[in-house]
Amino acid sequence: MSCIYKYLPPERKTYLIDSLLRFTPPSDLNDPYECLPALPVGLEQASFNYLKQEILTPPKHRDGMSRIERRLADKRYKKNAQKVIKEINMDPTFISKKFYADAKARMDENIGILSLSRRWDSALMWSHYAASHSGLCVGFNREHDFFKQGNDKNDNGNFIFKPVTYSEQRSLVPGSRLNKSQSISVLCTKSVDWQYEQEERSIALLSDATKTINTEQLKLSLFNVPHDSIAEIIIGMRASHDIEKLAKGLARKLSVPLYRTQISKHSFDVERKLINI
Repeated sequence: MSCIYKYLPPERKTYLIDSLLRFTPPSDLNDPYECLPALPVGLEQASFNYLKQEILTPPKHRDGMSRIERRLADKRYKKNAQKVIKEINMDPTFISKKFYADAKARMDENIGILSLSRRWDSALMWSHYAASHSGLCVGFNREHDFFKQGNDKNDNGNFIFKPVTYSEQRSLVPGSRLNKSQSISVLCTKSVDWQYEQEERSIALLSDATKTINTEQLKLSLFNVPHDSIAEIIIGMRASHDIEKLAKGLARKLSVPLYRTQISKHSFDVERKLINI
């Protein structure tokens, strides 16, 4: 059986109880380049010129305005437009800032990502995503219907499950609207610096979330990732007794193996030992 793994910090032990996992908006992930393609210089300049032309073009006059009123309205508009253009010219990155701000806002409002990995034995990921080995790592059966719902055969347009492509070059914004293939490429391309994670992504619309929790800082969109998709459970070498107890109960219920990580005697690799349940 081929597994994919989700590292979880101690506070997310709740998954062992309620089967809910957060699908995270791109801006809340730890890579600032998440889902943001590069804006080609030519396209940026063309957009800049178009924007200036649009700003300098007065709006249509309201019906019933006299000739003098129209002239005064045009004069006021052009004076304000020139001021805006001056401010834009003072900031050459205006277009890219505007593009990225708008793109992030649209994505964060609509898209959530569940980051998974093909490996359970990364010391870095146990440190970063499982709170220095005090959390857990859940292994899922990648052939379960939950992960297959977005494949070409089932064609669920609201769900994608794809491996991440690692590249030395960022994706580029095309001159026209992104098609489905290009959009998926943007969502699933990362720098080669992250290659050690061997990431695969489940991507869903936040509107399909099982449960939404609004906090002062952020919105949590939780999805039901069925417990029967679990193939194995691994708890960290520093995991609490409470986590071990919850993991044992679920592993026993599902008849899946439970492991605890341990330090290798001969290398820096993370090893694991089967726990009797």
